[in-house]
Amino acid sequence: MPSRTLRLSQMVPKLTRAAFRDRGFHQASILTDWTDIVGVEMAAKSCPEKISRDGVLTLRVDGPIALEIQHLEPQLLERIATHFGYRAVVRIAIRQGPLPHGVAT
Repeated sequence: MPSRTLRLSQMVPKLTRAAFRDRGFHQASILTDWTDIVGVEMAAKSCPEKISRDGVLTLRVDGPIALEIQHLEPQLLERIATHFGYRAVVRIAIRQGPLPHGVAT
């Protein structure tokens, strides 16, 4: 009986579901579509870390972008709501620090 070949794209959601859920990402699309949600420039300087049960998105940000994100919070919340189709995130918490390898360009 020949083995069925699976594509990596078919396996990844099942393999990562538990890890994403532990960080509050019940839908990983906020991670995978972050650049589409906030734009290339903002995505290069920020990275979603977790979403709490009460709808607080913690963003890891690169240095001085933190002040800009504070000012843009209403627009970012609206973009995230548009992406999900509902207000999945009600507030953004900022955590300054180095971004994970491969995020910053």
